[in-house]
Amino acid sequence: METIRQKSEALGCPILAINGVSNRIHVAVTIPTRVAVAEWVRNVKGLSRREVNAMFPNLETHFSWQNSYGVLTFREGYLETVVNYIERQKEHHAQNTVNAYLERIEE
Repeated sequence: METIRQKSEALGCPILAINGVSNRIHVAVTIPTRVAVAEWVRNVKGLSRREVNAMFPNLETHFSWQNSYGVLTFREGYLETVVNYIERQKEHHAQNTVNAYLERIEE
C-alpha cells in the first residue's frame, strides 16, 4: 500500500486513508480536477502491479488487478466517517459489519 501512497502523492493526490482485505482495497483520496480519476487509477494500479510482480518474480501467475473499479464521491462532512470505515475495513469484514453502500460491487 505504500507504493500506492507514494504514487498518489507524486500525482498531487493526497491519500487520507487506505486499507484492504483479500479481494479489494479502499482508498480515500483527494483528486484535484487537473487529474482524471481514471488516470489516477491507471497510475496506481500499474505501478503497484509492477512492484508486486518484481518483488515476487517466481509466482506461478503474475499479480494483476481486475479491469474494473468503483468510485464514490462524498462531501467533506462525511470524511471522518469514510476514513474511519476504511481504517477499520479488516475489522468490518471479520465481524460482518460492512457498510453495504461502501462495499457495493456491481458487475
